[in-house]
Amino acid sequence: MGKDMPRKMFFIHRNHLILILKNWELQTLLLLLIPRVMLDGISFIYYFVTGYRDISYAVVRSYLSLFTMIPAIIKSRKNAQKIIKKGNRSLIPLYKGSIVWEYFICRKKIFTEIMSSDDYEVNV
Repeated sequence: MGKDMPRKMFFIHRNHLILILKNWELQTLLLLLIPRVMLDGISFIYYFVTGYRDISYAVVRSYLSLFTMIPAIIKSRKNAQKIIKKGNRSLIPLYKGSIVWEYFICRKKIFTEIMSSDDYEVNV
């Protein structure tokens, strides 16, 4: 892992949470958020135990940064929810598996190793 990896992991974790908070309807948001926080906790433990403590701290910093951004996220969410119509959500492709499982357990490190046309669905 490069010396810039902690910064990269900080943005990956924080920005993914922002996308969830901003774009998903409330019911789906509640279903996604709890497992996401749990998986981030597992990521923190994994990086900490394997000696990548700077990356595990980056996960924590991503949450601290997120909390300071809540007013801006709420404003952005209101605007996004006006644009995103409930009927359009069915066109969003969803990955049917677990990327965390694929990455950590199956050791698939590249996007193309994880994704194929059979791995996601678009509900039309």
